[in-house]
Amino acid sequence: MVVLAVFPLFFPDIFYLHVGNIVFLVAISALGFNFIFNSGQMSFGHAGFIAIGAYTSALLSVRLGVPFFYGLVLGGVLTFIVAVLLGIIFIRSTGLAFILMTMAAGEVIRLFIINVPSLTFGTDGVIGIPPAVLPIVGLVIRSKGAYYYLNFSVAALVTIFLAALYSSPWGTTLKSVKDNLLLAECTGVDTRRYRILGFSIGCTIGAFSGSLLAHFMGFLSPTSFTFLKTLDALLANVAGGMGNLAGPIIGSILVASLPEFLRGFVAWQVALYGIILVLMLRFIPGGIVSLIPKLIHLRMRKQRQVDEGAVSKAPFVEISDPPDATPGGGLIRLGTRRGKGLPSGKEALHVENLTKKFGGLAAVSDVTFTVKKNEILGIIGPNGAGKTTLYNLMTGVIKKDQGSVLLNGEDISGFASHQILRRGLSRTFQAVVLYPEVTVWENVLRGTSFMTEMSFWRGLLRMKLEGYREACRNTDFLLKSLDLYEFRNELPRNLPFGLQRQVQIAVTLATEPEVILLDEPVSGMNQAEANRTAELIRRVRDSGITPVIVEHNMNFVMKLCERIVVLDHGVKIAEGLPEDIRNNSEVIQAYLGAEDAT
Repeated sequence: MVVLAVFPLFFPDIFYLHVGNIVFLVAISALGFNFIFNSGQMSFGHAGFIAIGAYTSALLSVRLGVPFFYGLVLGGVLTFIVAVLLGIIFIRSTGLAFILMTMAAGEVIRLFIINVPSLTFGTDGVIGIPPAVLPIVGLVIRSKGAYYYLNFSVAALVTIFLAALYSSPWGTTLKSVKDNLLLAECTGVDTRRYRILGFSIGCTIGAFSGSLLAHFMGFLSPTSFTFLKTLDALLANVAGGMGNLAGPIIGSILVASLPEFLRGFVAWQVALYGIILVLMLRFIPGGIVSLIPKLIHLRMRKQRQVDEGAVSKAPFVEISDPPDATPGGGLIRLGTRRGKGLPSGKEALHVENLTKKFGGLAAVSDVTFTVKKNEILGIIGPNGAGKTTLYNLMTGVIKKDQGSVLLNGEDISGFASHQILRRGLSRTFQAVVLYPEVTVWENVLRGTSFMTEMSFWRGLLRMKLEGYREACRNTDFLLKSLDLYEFRNELPRNLPFGLQRQVQIAVTLATEPEVILLDEPVSGMNQAEANRTAELIRRVRDSGITPVIVEHNMNFVMKLCERIVVLDHGVKIAEGLPEDIRNNSEVIQAYLGAEDAT
């Protein structure tokens, strides 16, 4: 940023100042595109929202004489409203469908500009757009040097705003939505709201670049907002590096400068963009920013070779343990926000006639059972019995056809997954589902109620930070009590499979559940790991959380569970104590088949 700020002092030529202005305008739109990407989405209609900001500011100033600053703000507000309305419609789709919808929206906005000339001047474009005037001081921005510092200032403010947002608890939760949509939803995050806000804020940032472009150029035309404008933002992110703030800015220098220096190859612009995109994805998939750690590592490696033995002489820095946390001790009980739980023996969870059909196949059919407070209930059945589908129905991952699920007497069967979680029903998954690119500690932190309930403005303004600190302390304590504290700085993928499953349980416990649904918690574990997991589940129960277990390891289930429900082809065929289930002929037949059972 410092280099860019002093650039005009060393390169006062108008051409270089013009290129610098274009770089900042592309950087602002690229930062908006990057924010949408960091909410787990990809918008190919970015040019349309830039056009809304540009035309709003230009038309207000030309037709009504509205000052630049108010046009900038109103253009952003209008873009935000349009993006929210479209986001509500588009957000039900993901992946390619969402991309195509945004692309269509961008083209519709451009066609609207062309076909409503009474408002937008149509294909003639908007001419005579007055120069920007700074509010309060009344300074008129006319020269390219003055515009350079205006565009630089806005780009810097956007960067600071996004840096503050990304580093806030709200921003961390937004990253959770991008990293694993299903896990975020099932740990209490309203992913729909976060994705709509992420899309809308990114589009609004793009609109600011459009407003600045209108006053900088003094002329607007619909041809300025074709798909190439979106491609500029996309390429800036790909070239610089997606997912961070430095990437779009560095990429914008490359993407915005090339067309200006290659004016003689305008006809080949799209082809050049395509070549750049392919080469970057092939040879530098992480963008230019990804090269920096590699260069630093190379430099440090050479330094180590020069100063061989220096590392062994460095003092050892001991990391202190969190206070009052004893390995193997009792689990921290987080669920105080829901008040005191039910007394032991009372009904914590009741499933009544739960049914789900896929076409003509009944995956779950009229399943009814009850889970009492502080008992360990097992759900077993052969492959295809409907156990995971049952969990998905109970937690809102898929919608039921009929039936109900009551948690502490409240019917939760019509709620979304994040709403069910916040009422006290949490789950793990059959496969290990974690945030792969963050540490064990941050995985657990992201599951805490403070993170999922942090509002946008409280997070951005750093309000109620004592809640965040408490969440950090709870994370430390939980990891310590689960004997996972020594692995807190490891990425989950670097841990043995058994420890990954325990981390998954820790994330689920951090959500403050009343009832926890464990889906094959010892699958793939050896006997020692399974024994440790069984002890962990008992400690979970002793801490006041009611476990329900789906598991194929019959020896594990029979020793651990106090009561067992058996499913076969989506139907409950038995329920009772482990001894009763072990000797039940219908259960034996379901597992072994009729001939083997006899």
